[in-house]
Formats: sequence, C-alpha cells, structure tokens
Amino acid sequence: MKKENGNDLLLAKRRILVIFPFLLLNFSFSVTMIVFSSILYYRVNAMMDDYKIEYNDYQYENSEECNKISRKIKSNNNFSKIFNISNLNNLENAVGQCLGYSITSVTFLTFFLLLSGCLILIYARKSDKEIKENPNYIPNKKHICTTCFIIVKNIFTILIDICLISFLCVTFLYFSSEIFKEVYNFVDNCVKN
Repeated sequence: MKKENGNDLLLAKRRILVIFPFLLLNFSFSVTMIVFSSILYYRVNAMMDDYKIEYNDYQYENSEECNKISRKIKSNNNFSKIFNISNLNNLENAVGQCLGYSITSVTFLTFFLLLSGCLILIYARKSDKEIKENPNYIPNKKHICTTCFIIVKNIFTILIDICLISFLCVTFLYFSSEIFKEVYNFVDNCVKN
C-alpha cells in the first residue's frame, strides 16, 4: 500500500527552479527603485535647502508684485521659501517613503533569495532519476515546505510591491502637479533678462 503522507520531491524541484528567476527579477527591480528613489530624494532635498537665487543675477520689471518677490529674494534667497513651495515637502515625503519601501523590499528579497538558494541546494541539484530513487519521494503533488515558502513569499512581495507602486504613483502625482507655477509666473512676468 502506498503512503499518502509524503513529499513530492520533483514538485519541490520544479517550484524552486521556477521561483528563483522571478525572485532575482523582483530583487533587481527593487535595487533599481532604491537607486532612482535616492537620486530623486537627494535632488528634492537639494532644491529645498541648497538651491539659492541670487538677487543680482536678474533684472526685474518694476511692478508691485515683482518688487515684492525681489525684496524676498534680497532678504532670503532660499528658492522654496521665496515661492512658498509647500508641495515640495509632500514630494519629499512621498519619495522618502518610496525609498524606505525599496530598502525594505531588498531586505526581504535578500532573505528569500538566500532561502531559495538553500532550497535549490536541497532539492534542485539532484537529477530526476536520483529523486525518483529516493524512498521519501511520493508523487502525490504535495510538498509542504515549498508551499509555505511560496505563500509567505507571495504575501510579503505583494504587500511591499503594492506599497512601492502606491508611493511611486503619489510621487508622480505630486511631481506632475503645478509645483513651480509661481516660479514660472515670476520668470514670465518679472524677469527681464
């Protein structure tokens, strides 16, 4: 009589060999997100803190609105404070969240890649013939270890990817809104040269 409770080692081998390339692909996507998020985060911070407008670099039109802004430039030459760009803070928060979830994603995916590598060493390095000769092999389409691995990996991956995509969309939303409308109006209406 055949045992019903056992492991389908060929199923485990197939599962691990299919999961591993997708883990690598997801890992490379997360590393790419870290790189681009950190670049954008640095640039937004630089724009908020470091970008200065020098008063003497421009010639201004003589109007009440232009004189008001030129006085602001004379007293405080910080770009975001002159034009009261509050959405830049929202953009910075969204990019920071995207960067944080990218780092979290890489951390979890590194763990899953290491675990997947261990499972490859256990199940995938043997040939199909060797696996079939193993007395623990039962072709019952059940393998609890890889099933649990797939479920846990999918739950974490889906949650992290949902967060990544949502903060990426929020970033694009803030970036595509008219953050610099006042700046463009100032350049069009007040700057002569």
